[in-house]
Amino acid sequence: MKKQLLLTAYCLLHTAYCLSQTAEDYFKKGIEKYNAKDYQGALSEFNKSINLNSKHAGSYLNRGLIKNILKDYLGAITDYNQAAFLDNSNASCYFNRGIARFNNKQYYLAAADFTEALKLDPNNTEIIFNRGIAKLENMEYQAAINDFNKYIETNPANADAWYNRGRAKYFMKDNNGAIADYNKTLELNPKHAGAYFTRGYLKNILQDYKGSIDDLTRAIEFDPKYVKSYVTRARSKYSIRDDKGAIADLNKALEIEPGNADALYSRAYLYFFLPDFNAAIADYNKYIEIDKGNAEAYLFRGQAKYNLQDYPGAITDFTKCIELNPQNAEAYFSRGSARMASEQTTYGCDDMRKAGELGNKEAQDITEKYCN
Repeated sequence: MKKQLLLTAYCLLHTAYCLSQTAEDYFKKGIEKYNAKDYQGALSEFNKSINLNSKHAGSYLNRGLIKNILKDYLGAITDYNQAAFLDNSNASCYFNRGIARFNNKQYYLAAADFTEALKLDPNNTEIIFNRGIAKLENMEYQAAINDFNKYIETNPANADAWYNRGRAKYFMKDNNGAIADYNKTLELNPKHAGAYFTRGYLKNILQDYKGSIDDLTRAIEFDPKYVKSYVTRARSKYSIRDDKGAIADLNKALEIEPGNADALYSRAYLYFFLPDFNAAIADYNKYIEIDKGNAEAYLFRGQAKYNLQDYPGAITDFTKCIELNPQNAEAYFSRGSARMASEQTTYGCDDMRKAGELGNKEAQDITEKYCN
């Protein structure tokens, strides 16, 4: 689900520079082709305008906007740099460069550009909103909240402002404040899928599983292709022992996105505790192909193999888990159990002692009873 932002660049402007007629003609043709959504054609016209007049700030500005649309963010930034050099009093140069930098994931620099734009256009609340978004993505949560507060003062009917302030409050661990903002978002826009998802996700964390399921069902109604809604709803269903419903949601998530690691891991975990060890192993196999660095995946797959009496396979997985996380007491305990079941008592006792040293009480008891 894409965040609903107002990252809308300034409209293409016809600037009043004293230019040669030919360069201005190409500039005007670029505007016409932009309006017709012929972006490559517009790019060509702005190139021609700049070739004839390298000081045409408007052509750099608008060529930057075209490049941003075409996802050439570095090219757009370069053009906005030149536009700002030629006309440093034009707020749109800094605002549009901020948009390009945001799209290029340069959130700190984007926020700095929005601040420069505000110095030139202090009453433009859209700049404040976009700076809030940039600060949110840069994990400057309190600063983001401050910007959204200012924006909401003059734009209280903008649902996205409440939604994004709610996101910032969530990251600040202000759960009640976040839910209040999501509530306001949905009051203003009852079809805001993002607000239903994030409120449902938060309710899952707060163990309000029924409320979570209700919200995520609404999120799916408005955005049926968003995999995270199905995965989170599955977790809430599992928490109220609706195992079939949880499996169905994870199946749907994987139908939409077959390689989704989160859905695979969640379904493997659910199969493990049903228990359906063969199905769990099959999903852990797929998950580990995607993420070979998750120690817990090897631990659970190893335990599934242990329960199926595949002790060599279990030992291999527990060993990999220990390699990734040498302080995992459960992995030593599980490998010790598998080794003892394989009549490798000496090695098994070594593992039990290590697990006991790491605080596993059951391992300590086994060591005392069988390994002395």
